[in-house]
Amino acid sequence: MTREDLVVPRAAPQTHGELLVIFDFDESLVNEDSDVFVFGSFHPELCQTVSERHAKKPVWPSVFDDMLQILAAERPEVTPELIREKVARIPVQARMLDAIRMVVEVFYAEVKVISDGNTSYIESMLEHREMKQHVKQVFANPVEYEAMDDGRTRLRIRPYHADHLEPHGCSWCPSNMCKGRILDSIRRSKSYSRIVYVGDGTGDFCPASRLSNGEPYALQARINANPGVVQAPVVSWSTGYDIYRRFVKFCQPPYAVPSIVPRITGSVLVIFDYDWSLINENSDTFVFQKLYPELLATLRERRAEQPSWTKIMDDMLKDLSKDKPDISEEIIRDAVAHVPIQPHMLDAVRLAAEQYSADVKIVSDANSVYIESMLEHHGLSKLVSEVITNPATFEALDDGRNRLNVKPYHALDIVPHGCTWCPSNMCKGRIVDSLRQAHPYSSVLYVGDGSGDFCAATRLTK
Repeated sequence: MTREDLVVPRAAPQTHGELLVIFDFDESLVNEDSDVFVFGSFHPELCQTVSERHAKKPVWPSVFDDMLQILAAERPEVTPELIREKVARIPVQARMLDAIRMVVEVFYAEVKVISDGNTSYIESMLEHREMKQHVKQVFANPVEYEAMDDGRTRLRIRPYHADHLEPHGCSWCPSNMCKGRILDSIRRSKSYSRIVYVGDGTGDFCPASRLSNGEPYALQARINANPGVVQAPVVSWSTGYDIYRRFVKFCQPPYAVPSIVPRITGSVLVIFDYDWSLINENSDTFVFQKLYPELLATLRERRAEQPSWTKIMDDMLKDLSKDKPDISEEIIRDAVAHVPIQPHMLDAVRLAAEQYSADVKIVSDANSVYIESMLEHHGLSKLVSEVITNPATFEALDDGRNRLNVKPYHALDIVPHGCTWCPSNMCKGRIVDSLRQAHPYSSVLYVGDGSGDFCAATRLTK
């Protein structure tokens, strides 16, 4: 890749709020109907009655409020906290969150959500995905937490357009919400130069009719049935990849999608170190900082007695399992999945793999569980072709629990690698050599930060 070949989205002048981007939630920002997702997860039999209930009471918030009351009565173990935890992990459209980050961080757009879902589900997902700072406002059916006679709490969904108010009068929209009126009120409160609306269903037709010729909109079916009502350009989409590409085209002067270089898979190798390079932490100490801070106080003493960092970490994980039996595999994976990331580093991974078809690998003295959990959480597993690190597995204990076990990449029972620059468990220079011998890369880029990356750097050429 030459500098002339590289075309990436350029930051627009920072005139905050000129561009407004509005997302529907269900089947648009996320890849499910959030209400149906909850009942399908906790009460599948009840979920099968949705269509019948809606035929009798054609207002979704009322239908789902009734079903939540049944859920509370028939599944008392399903608490509001458990519901929020489940819906926080609802499947998201591929690349959709990247599209939001791009329009906010690169083009300084304001992002809002307008949805016939409810505030609890939407905000739970945004918080879990670390997107609350990117989404400025959520318009949805409000949620209340109602105390029950037995001391428990249950969720109640109220209509956005309350029953005691005058009807909104829109024949296109359900009685509980007119998205077109919401869009009108947003535009009255602030002047936007451009508006993008991302939706999928008939409930999004009304706001589409409010858009003008310079404001594209991602809905098709009902618009086709009502020619002339929507003046804005209509753009079909099916995944977040489509939205991401359209955002680049719409936001960036001169409104052209970044050019793609010829796809010669694997001609460029990009290697990332992990700790303090791809992420902004030491993943080994981060997990103890989050789950067992007191154990970190023993690290200096352990290092004086044991020269192998990998063995120290394995011993500390053993103590974590013994002293904190309530910390499960899921808790550990969730903690390390949320490790702080270097700013824009994930964008760099995507750019290398998707724009330039580079072969992206990680070479790290961390461990496979920590790295793979983070990659999976951020949707990067398919972009990183290989993770070369200390192997880690959750091994079953006699009491039925699992404990994380970490072994050295360069096993103790084989001949030492003989490198005086590297720790005994891993020589990154030898790994780089083996990668280059296995494939004739035209260029190799190495991203690292510490003394453990020096040996690998000596294997690179001009």
